[in-house]
Amino acid sequence: MTTPNPIATEAGFVLYASADGKPELGPDATERERVLSSVPHLARKLTGSDFAALTVMNRRGRIEQMFTSGMTQEQAEEIGAPPRGHGILGFMIPNNEPLLVSSVSDHPQSTGIPRGHPPMAAVLGVAVEDDGHHAANLYLANRPGGSEFTKADIEVVEIVANLAATALENARLYRQEEALRVKADESSSWLKAVIRQAAVGILVVDSATGEILLCSPEASRIIGIPLSPGSFLDDYERVGRCFRPDGTHVDPEVLPLRVTKRTGLSAGPMEVICQRPDGRRIPTLISAAPVPAGGARGGAVIAIIQDVTRLKELDQVKNEFLSMITHDLRGPLATIKGLAAEVATALADDAELLSDMEAIDEEIDQTIDLVSNLLDMSRIEAGSYPLDMEVAHMVDMVHDAQARASRSRPGMGRIIVTDVPTGIPPAFCDPAQMGRVLDNLISNALKYSEADVHVTSSLDTETGDIRTEVSDSGIGIPEGDTRSVFDKFFRVTGGPRAGRGAGLGLAICKAIVEAHGGEISVISEPGKGSTFWFTIPAYTELKEGENEHN
Repeated sequence: MTTPNPIATEAGFVLYASADGKPELGPDATERERVLSSVPHLARKLTGSDFAALTVMNRRGRIEQMFTSGMTQEQAEEIGAPPRGHGILGFMIPNNEPLLVSSVSDHPQSTGIPRGHPPMAAVLGVAVEDDGHHAANLYLANRPGGSEFTKADIEVVEIVANLAATALENARLYRQEEALRVKADESSSWLKAVIRQAAVGILVVDSATGEILLCSPEASRIIGIPLSPGSFLDDYERVGRCFRPDGTHVDPEVLPLRVTKRTGLSAGPMEVICQRPDGRRIPTLISAAPVPAGGARGGAVIAIIQDVTRLKELDQVKNEFLSMITHDLRGPLATIKGLAAEVATALADDAELLSDMEAIDEEIDQTIDLVSNLLDMSRIEAGSYPLDMEVAHMVDMVHDAQARASRSRPGMGRIIVTDVPTGIPPAFCDPAQMGRVLDNLISNALKYSEADVHVTSSLDTETGDIRTEVSDSGIGIPEGDTRSVFDKFFRVTGGPRAGRGAGLGLAICKAIVEAHGGEISVISEPGKGSTFWFTIPAYTELKEGENEHN
């Protein structure tokens, strides 16, 4: 005889009763409830006991469900609330050891049998654990013939209890897996929403196959073909091309996404002009980074493609404005300088006024230098600053720069030590522009140091580059500023260097050195001095059939 529905005796507690077999749970019962309902019936049949029950508890130790076998529906309804922690059935399993009682009524901790409960004599109980938590109790009452439960009964009941433990563990793991699945679905939805609304192009590509896993509409717009998950990176490379800002073609293998896909390392940002199938070219910045999950080999690559067309247009307008202003200022400044020289000649007998005119002349020179730097910077960035290349020797360029510095105001009375071996190979460069780099670096060293300035050059036999260093033992550059000193309009934020100059000299030096295929950087320690260094390739004689523009 079974009850078709569980009996709710109080809020938060449900009792499932059956006089003979398993309780009838109904179509909405979970797999967990179906397994747990079979445990008391199985334990009762294996031991021959009159009554068995499985009480399932929450984390606070309160019984939430009770499955019985050998109890009628009327008896279950009459029992009422589950044990509250008093008596044998309340604390049930002390210290997680099996409970073995020969007679409930004779036990010193017995508080009697709940009203309506079937008569009980001998009792056997075992604990059920889940994830280190005391999750349930399985107990049996009244062994056949009124005898006591044996050690063999304990072993059998413990095996049956493991079924309950497995059901509870599976249910817990299922709930955890379901929660993780819901969370993953939510995260996936959020990620897709972010990608759809992103103002930059986003591509997530399988690192092994090149299959596109995720992509943003902006990526499709920039690239010029509709991209969708399931398509492949090769689809674009067959119809699109990439170029450097100078117009030279870019091999797809050196693009950041390909580099990261091949090496597993972050790459970029790289300035690339993407040519769409319709012929339109879009200037972009491309970066890529590895994603340590997903893909056939457990990895993917994410690429960020930013359309910088608007920034390029604004930069061009700024450069054109600077070029126009600086060009228009050169004439008036030259006139003012000439008039100042005439006035200074007329005031030769008045020492005080002559000193003022010399100060005016010096300020005019500084303003002319600023205007020249602005104009040169705009030309360099516009790509209209030609280099007059020829074979030149570093020893001559350093010697000329030393002479110019010694005649300058900062260099008067100062010592500039040079060490440039005559055996260094020549360089194929623009001597005037490389002289300008040396002038700027030596002038800065003289301004920010009272001690001698050292200029050295040497050949790096491994790279074939000529490395030139300009060192001083002055105030140095504040920590954190060394990476920015070559940026346009950057000025040191603290110390005696703060606020000096327009922040263009080193930016121009960087542009000139890089135009020669070299590098420039600085090593500095506050209070101990700085060493600015740059490299340019050494000249090698052309082989027959080659020319200087290959």
